[in-house]
Amino acid sequence: MFKKLLVAAACAASIASAQNIQFGGHAALNLTDWMSSEAGTAGGMSVGFNAGAAAKIALSEKASVIPEITLDLRRVGDDDVSYTAWAIDVPVLFHYTPVMNLYVEAGPQIALILSGSWDVSSSGSYYDDDDDYGWDDDDWGWDDDDDYGYGASSAASIFEDMYKKNTFEFSLVFGLGYDVSPNIDVGFRYILGLTNVFDDVDLGFGLPAQEIDIQNYQMQFTVTYWF
Repeated sequence: MFKKLLVAAACAASIASAQNIQFGGHAALNLTDWMSSEAGTAGGMSVGFNAGAAAKIALSEKASVIPEITLDLRRVGDDDVSYTAWAIDVPVLFHYTPVMNLYVEAGPQIALILSGSWDVSSSGSYYDDDDDYGWDDDDWGWDDDDDYGYGASSAASIFEDMYKKNTFEFSLVFGLGYDVSPNIDVGFRYILGLTNVFDDVDLGFGLPAQEIDIQNYQMQFTVTYWF
């Protein structure tokens, strides 16, 4: 699917060769979190970034199509437990300028998830310090020095064994922005994930894997420089 989209983008660029085409560099600050209909599975919004290349294919004086390819760092969680993923994002956006310098944009995005890893802090706690089944330094917690519990690295390994990442993601992108100059655009985007972050959850003990309903959503503060 990823290769097909790149071929389609190349064909579109060839068809539009007679049009005015600009190329540029794109960068963004990301705020990423999970959304779910299942209680207790929200991740916690965290900061990441992406950077890559863009092309603007003019359709008219006010309308254009903008395909991009970017490397995206996403982090969800807090200081106790977090999930970090690297992805290649390929949005194809319809870009329209209704009034001078102000634009809106929308379109689909696919992403190829390159990697995903968990990080668990040994000092983190989901429960009170006196809780016998929490994450803190107690007899049954996750502390690294505990005789019966699991260290932070072991906890991260357990999560990675349980949660099998989905390598493909489909999203919808909505944005607005402002042309600061003929060469610089700044904008805001909301990206709504429509596919699950994880393929399934492996519960172990011979139990069947279960699908888990978690999708990404992102808010991006973007800058594009057109050459």
